[in-house]
Amino acid sequence: MVVESENIVDKTVLVVDDTALSRMGTVAQVEELGFHCDQADGAAAALSLLKSNTYALILMDYHMPEMDGIECTRKIREAESGSSFAVPIVALTSDVDVELESRCMAAGMNGFLHKNCSSESLANVVKNFAHL
Repeated sequence: MVVESENIVDKTVLVVDDTALSRMGTVAQVEELGFHCDQADGAAAALSLLKSNTYALILMDYHMPEMDGIECTRKIREAESGSSFAVPIVALTSDVDVELESRCMAAGMNGFLHKNCSSESLANVVKNFAHL
């Protein structure tokens, strides 16, 4: 599935995942849709990138060593406090915990996907949350 390029001007997705192979796979799928991707290998790198960049969407891994995706999301939401824009954040995890989705949403995430989801599911989430 390819999105027409005129619809995605200045649309960059931040992919946050400590596992390089997973991160590269997600980036490849998102770039196939015509988006540019920035990559962060963990929460600290993501928070650093957010200080100087604006993103259409963040795809956030849950399990990361120094800070999990939920805590990173909370820090992002705190930093956005008082701002007119809140970047959409979607969990992208291989975790099978049935309560994880509700914990992610309570932390301020906007969506939840399993890493083994179809390319079509990922494309739909990217399009919906990046406001195409």
